[in-house]
Amino acid sequence: MDEGCGGTSVARAWATMGQAGGIGLSVVLEMVEDEKSKKPAPELAKRIVHECFQPGLALVAAIGLYGGAIHIAPPLVITENEAMTGVGIIEDALKAASSS
Repeated sequence: MDEGCGGTSVARAWATMGQAGGIGLSVVLEMVEDEKSKKPAPELAKRIVHECFQPGLALVAAIGLYGGAIHIAPPLVITENEAMTGVGIIEDALKAASSS
């Protein structure tokens, strides 16, 4: 994932994000309870999806074998400004969901 899109830098900033990866515009964020155990955190993923929805960012609900992953699939016509706004919303949602 390109550093410029925000995904990798966001992953480094939050211990509750196990992995961030994807192909093209389709990105999956895997949420974990902590960096060491890497145990899936489905409740945290649900809180993040909810927090993102409040300001208007609709994400695919928590997915994956344990429900701890969030799928982001923006439209192919998204602008760089819209993408960066979305990254900002996700960062704020991570902060809010991690503190609750």
